[in-house]
Amino acid sequence: MSAHTPGPWVLEPNARGGINIRCSWGVIGCAFSGVSFAPGEPNQVIEQRANAHLIAAAPDLLEALRELANDIAERFDMESSSTNPGMKNAVAEARAAIAKATGGKS
Repeated sequence: MSAHTPGPWVLEPNARGGINIRCSWGVIGCAFSGVSFAPGEPNQVIEQRANAHLIAAAPDLLEALRELANDIAERFDMESSSTNPGMKNAVAEARAAIAKATGGKS
C-alpha cells in the first residue's frame, strides 16, 4: 500500500490556461496555473508542461521501477561476486530512487 494518491493521474486544462493533475476522485494538484508567466516567456510554459507530464506519470513510473528492481533482484544473486557490478548498481540506484519517491520506504 502506498501513501500517495494512487494513479492513474491525468492532465487537464484549467480555466486559467494552466494544467491540473487529476486522479479518480478529483484534482490533486496544479502543475502550473497559467497566470504566473509574463508575456514572451514561452520556454517557461513549455518547461512547466513537461513537468506536468512527468508528475502525472509518477505513479506509473514508480510501480514500473519497483517491479523491474524486484524482478532483477529475484533473477540475479545480488550478493554474488559473479553478478555483473553494473546490474548491482542499477538495482541499488532503482531502490534509492524508490526510497526517495516514497519518503525512505523502498
